[in-house]
Amino acid sequence: MTLRSLLATALTTALAGTLLVLLPSPAAHAGATYTGVLDAAWGRADLRINRVGWGLTVTGTMKDKRADGDCIYVEAVLAVDDYSDPDDRTPNFCGGKGKSTSITSISLRPGGGSRLASVRIRVCAADAGKDSCLEKTFSIPPETARRSDLKSKVDAYRTMSMKKFLQAKKNKPAPFNWSDNGCTNSPDKPGGFNFLPACKRHDFGYANYGHGSVKAAPTDAVRKLVDDRFLADMRRVCNKYSGESYTKCQGYATAYHQAVRKAGGKAFYANG
Repeated sequence: MTLRSLLATALTTALAGTLLVLLPSPAAHAGATYTGVLDAAWGRADLRINRVGWGLTVTGTMKDKRADGDCIYVEAVLAVDDYSDPDDRTPNFCGGKGKSTSITSISLRPGGGSRLASVRIRVCAADAGKDSCLEKTFSIPPETARRSDLKSKVDAYRTMSMKKFLQAKKNKPAPFNWSDNGCTNSPDKPGGFNFLPACKRHDFGYANYGHGSVKAAPTDAVRKLVDDRFLADMRRVCNKYSGESYTKCQGYATAYHQAVRKAGGKAFYANG
């Protein structure tokens, strides 16, 4: 766990004679993929927006609807937390009226952050400014659990006493991922306070709820539960102290917790 490095449904809108439709895809895993249609006077894009772990892909087709030889393109901008990063776009397509091409080049994977908030997709005429593009912002498809039947067991490991958790970790019962890298780039014992067991349990939560072969509950709400348990485990360490030592320990615990809350999305979801 790198603490330092971590420091819709259905939408239909008519716009000046231009139609945009976003619907859940019936062929996809529940909630994992959206389909979208952006239909403007100069071009049309039929899209599939797919959540892939800590990222998003956009595929589909775009059609040139004009006969003047000018080009069109599709662009997507991913909002992470309250900022937009990253963005990507297709090459210009200049096929001529009625001609279509596949969209295969849009892949959005942010370097950090806490949650994927929304994605803005636009279809544009290359010879006009971006203020002339047809665009729509909509929510991110949620991740799909791989082994939701194991969530209750992961819950039990998250909430049991630390002593019981560490004993279970020694036994490494299948099919869970018991590997950890401690507190990684941050001290395991900042100021002499032993946060290593808390870091080990936090790694277990991320590796079994959010990604990997189990991926029991890959949601922002569950990630918060894992992070909050991390804080509780560290505070139990602090409760062994008093006075200035207690205050200092609580300060370290708060800083570690804030780091994973602000930038832990990539580590939790990984590559799906």
